[in-house]
Amino acid sequence: MSKQFTAIYKKSGKWYLGWIEEIPGVNTQGKTLKETDQMTHFSNLFQKQMLYFLPVFTVFILWKLPAAIALYWLTTSLFSLVQEYIFFKPHIEKT
Repeated sequence: MSKQFTAIYKKSGKWYLGWIEEIPGVNTQGKTLKETDQMTHFSNLFQKQMLYFLPVFTVFILWKLPAAIALYWLTTSLFSLVQEYIFFKPHIEKT
């Protein structure tokens, strides 16, 4: 089975630029709108899950570490949770 490609070249000054043209859509890395929406939905769910799961998981990791490291990690994790809640909580309009 032989494959045929179209080679295109252009002369730009004293240089030649060349490339091989492929069949449109065969070697694409683009996604359809439906695939993009599904990936966005999955990504949002995963981020929300990790936002609340990682601080809990951090406690299990820090159980055997020195207290100073545990205190630092725990404090920054709790601060991050509070910060996310304050900045990204749903705003309720008062009527």
